[in-house]
Amino acid sequence: MLNVDKTLHRQGYRLTKQRRQILGALTPRPQSVYQMMKTLKPKGIDKVTVYRALACFVQLGIAGKIQLDDNTAHYELLAGSKHHHHLICKSCGSVDDIPLNEKLFLNKIRKLTKFQIQRHALEFFGLCAECQ
Repeated sequence: MLNVDKTLHRQGYRLTKQRRQILGALTPRPQSVYQMMKTLKPKGIDKVTVYRALACFVQLGIAGKIQLDDNTAHYELLAGSKHHHHLICKSCGSVDDIPLNEKLFLNKIRKLTKFQIQRHALEFFGLCAECQ
């Protein structure tokens, strides 16, 4: 939590009580705002506050935002984790992290297209071992 506080402070934000509670609801596993609201609503935190805090966290690299097949944004805590991608089961909905060394792939894209990549996201959709 200390690193998050420093990151926010460097950018002119404070780690308020509400932001601290929203951070507490974030996990390394992607979840929707609807899922987070189950724990945050009883604490008196409204959905608008959650969306604003999450937008701030994503902008500062504290949280990640991914779009799954259901067109719902899902958020995950990134603090301390390395860049990774996801395996999403279309049957049971499980989401697993998969670290990939994509350096060669990204370099090839840069050489072929002269495109300056600033960030990327990669999700794989299919069936997990249990649903196959």
